[in-house]
Amino acid sequence: MHSQQEEERPMDSTIRTRASAPSVFGAVYSSVAADTRCRPVARCMRTHAVEVACLARELAPLADADAGDAFAAGLLHGIGQLLLMRRDPPAYLELLADPSSHGDLLVREQDAFATDHALAGAEYLLELRMPDPVADAVADHEDPFVSSSPTTIVVAAADELLGSDATRRHAVAMLDVPEGFADDGGARWGALGS
Repeated sequence: MHSQQEEERPMDSTIRTRASAPSVFGAVYSSVAADTRCRPVARCMRTHAVEVACLARELAPLADADAGDAFAAGLLHGIGQLLLMRRDPPAYLELLADPSSHGDLLVREQDAFATDHALAGAEYLLELRMPDPVADAVADHEDPFVSSSPTTIVVAAADELLGSDATRRHAVAMLDVPEGFADDGGARWGALGS
């Protein structure tokens, strides 16, 4: 089911969101990747963002989410990490090098930056006037709740399936993902469209 805001959003806003998400991501990515210390990590983040965007778009029908919003939010879900890295490259790279679990990342970001990447990303997108479904998905992708928007749930599920923490499957459990799909880290995600 689409939220009321998703259903009532004017077509020009939908087109603007789909067209601007890659530009927004590219601008932030380029500014971070220009720093040679950050470039390898930024490239990994870019690859992950594109993979999450594509998988979120494929998962969208399972939650009756808008595929375009799912793609845009998937692409932008980790933009806060790039923003924090841009703010203080040595501190953020050190934080990422810590072998602690993914679940600890938000806490470590809060300790180091007085914010976390999900909140920093969502606030940045709202400043750019991105639609609420996209900004909300970015804000809540690390820990969606049952009443989260369909866009949030599919972005979180895509991030979980493509992430390295196999114990993190909260959003995946909210979707009717085909049998065995979650067991292979989403490697067969193209099969959803078949």
